[in-house]
Amino acid sequence: MIDFNNVTKVLGNNTVLDGMDLHIEEGETFVLVGPSGTGKSVTLKHIVSLMTPDSGSVKVMGEDISQCSKKRKEEVLSNFGYLFQGGALLAWMSVADNVALPLIEKTNMKRKDIYEKVYNALELVGLEDDGDKMPSSISGGMKKRAGLARAIIRDPQIVLYDEPTSGLDPVMARTIDHLIVDLNEKKPGMTSLVVTHDLHSALSIADRIGLLYLGKVIVDLPPDEFIKSEDPEVVKFLEAQYITKRGSWEKERK
Repeated sequence: MIDFNNVTKVLGNNTVLDGMDLHIEEGETFVLVGPSGTGKSVTLKHIVSLMTPDSGSVKVMGEDISQCSKKRKEEVLSNFGYLFQGGALLAWMSVADNVALPLIEKTNMKRKDIYEKVYNALELVGLEDDGDKMPSSISGGMKKRAGLARAIIRDPQIVLYDEPTSGLDPVMARTIDHLIVDLNEKKPGMTSLVVTHDLHSALSIADRIGLLYLGKVIVDLPPDEFIKSEDPEVVKFLEAQYITKRGSWEKERK
């Protein structure tokens, strides 16, 4: 579904991706973790063609996303949903109108049908009673959930999550984890790529976890194996978040 083949990207004097390889299967939830500045957000930008590799290739649904025609690129990208780090709601529009925006801009659906779909999506994320509220009147966690409803409103085949639990308290962070798991169960075949610093989240939601370090995915394992890895960078990352080989994260496993 998503393939990075020997991808290198240099920004200024910094080699951000250095011959990176990554393969994400259709229908799985892949979580990419790693220290700040290791290229996680750059990876996402390559997938949606906001950046192009200096060498190597990025294929999405079999298409080299940087080489295909503009029309074909738009067709491929129409299969994406994207949850931005801060929710990225438009301040002058209600929650429901924010969620409706992709349908208004990209489809010819009737208004009645659009808002029926909007409120179905809001119900999935627990915001069915908050559609008329403005972004300024809702919490950070609610903004993330509204952003998630907008990301899935067009029934995408691939959803990208950029730090979905950042800035949230632990209770709300776990709520977002449960939403991601529930959505994947309710929408079989949907592929999810989650970029996060939150290892508790990664261990709870992932089918596989990749650790990005010095421009490469150096470890790519299921959560139960990742937690037991003896790789020094994995051990350092786990210990920095006070995660032991057995711990509370196990209670959150789907």
